[in-house]
Amino acid sequence: MAGDPCLSGGCGCCATNFYTDKECPDCGRRLRVAGNPQRLQYRLICADCGYQSHQLSMEEIRDIID
Repeated sequence: MAGDPCLSGGCGCCATNFYTDKECPDCGRRLRVAGNPQRLQYRLICADCGYQSHQLSMEEIRDIID
């Protein structure tokens, strides 16, 4: 969701952002998980090229965290 300040970290609410071991399909750099834990909305993002994944399901989030 482009422009959502919670995903970009610009709103100052309870946004979270951490690196994963996943690679960006566009540029090969490491992806980060970004989102809002209060709303349980997370995406994989690439700070280098701007790639954003679909909104992650709970199963996908568990797979990344484990």
